[in-house]
Amino acid sequence: MARSFRTADAKELETLYTDLLAGLHQTLAADSAFRRSVAEAADQAVYSELAKVLRQIPVEELNRGKQGIRVKTLRDNGYATVLDIMMASAPALEQIRGISGDGARQILRAARTIADDEREGVKLRLSADDRSAGATGLIRAISDNCARAAVSSGLSLAWM
Repeated sequence: MARSFRTADAKELETLYTDLLAGLHQTLAADSAFRRSVAEAADQAVYSELAKVLRQIPVEELNRGKQGIRVKTLRDNGYATVLDIMMASAPALEQIRGISGDGARQILRAARTIADDEREGVKLRLSADDRSAGATGLIRAISDNCARAAVSSGLSLAWM
């Protein structure tokens, strides 16, 4: 025959349920935060690699669509690569003699188009020899995520 529940038993179960539910919400929030930190670190690593690529693309590539961009004027004013243009603001480009506000925005759009095209081709390659800030940040975020997940699940990470 089944035993009957006392009020204290019901309250104990309710407390246990509430604690478990709170723990579940904390775990879900922590997981979401860890995923965000890994995604941000990966984006940072990709942008670091993208900057290396854009540093190799000469400013003359901005005019490959025959858009009438004054690349000689840009080069004469210290803008030698697409990365240099990406780091500039529209008002800074407008200060160059011969470049209007519309011209500055057109230059930045062309640079963004090249950057977007190049970003699609950027691949992250992690190796023990790569000690760049982007790669280190990504490895650290992944490692922290694994360690926290292991601790929350009760596993031991003696190898970390």
